[in-house]
Amino acid sequence: MLRRIKAGLVVGLIVTAVTVSACSSGGSSGSGGGSGASLPATITIGVPLDLTGSAQITGVGTGELAGVKFAVDQINNSKFLGNTKIKIADYDTQANKTQAVSRTIQLTTQDRVTAIVGYS
Repeated sequence: MLRRIKAGLVVGLIVTAVTVSACSSGGSSGSGGGSGASLPATITIGVPLDLTGSAQITGVGTGELAGVKFAVDQINNSKFLGNTKIKIADYDTQANKTQAVSRTIQLTTQDRVTAIVGYS
């Protein structure tokens, strides 16, 4: 039951990120899911999670990453966004605050993701 709730939350966050992307991407090529908004060919979502370090014991980050990948596969395979595909840029923050900040900066400045979901 808890896994379904988490998966539902992840899907909701991804759909919200896509909606924000569609509203802010004036004139990009791609086709959306019938809303009339133009979507880019690919939307990248950053996923920084605690996969190792002290969080490794509980397996929290690995379960969250599996949920994100499942949600992305469901959205891409259903063609919910037309020809637009979601891809993820996932990083291990090692249950370390400094590493989490560093990865967040990398996601926003180098990877230029549309949204970030995660943070165990």
